[in-house]
Amino acid sequence: MAEARMKHFGWGREDEAMTPEEERFVLDRYRQRFGVDRFDEKTPPKLQELKLPAPRIAPPASLASLCSSDLHDRARHTYGKSYPDYVRGLEGDYGVAPDAVAYPRNETDVIALLDWAASLGAAVIPVWRRIQRGRWHRASP
Repeated sequence: MAEARMKHFGWGREDEAMTPEEERFVLDRYRQRFGVDRFDEKTPPKLQELKLPAPRIAPPASLASLCSSDLHDRARHTYGKSYPDYVRGLEGDYGVAPDAVAYPRNETDVIALLDWAASLGAAVIPVWRRIQRGRWHRASP
């Protein structure tokens, strides 16, 4: 069975959500932290509502199979998981979305992608994820 993809906003996979008890716990922590009784709630924007700028670059044919300019991939990699990033995401500010997301399979792919980016003067931002055994691996699509 295929694993559900990661959410474009927030933590976890698309088929996962916090329980009502978990939501209450988190909101209580935020109330304590920020010294307020209540929050104005804001729902994260739906993927299809996001307005991302058009990609400014496209990979060459030799790297196309390693890259994605898909709305979901670009939105998911626009921000990290910090509080300021969440605020920007909740506001629907995706103007800084990456032009492409690369999924190298090996060191040779990494070198080819970095050479391509360098030839364009494009920034490369590596993203890693931690797996259960404690080793680090590249982020999965």
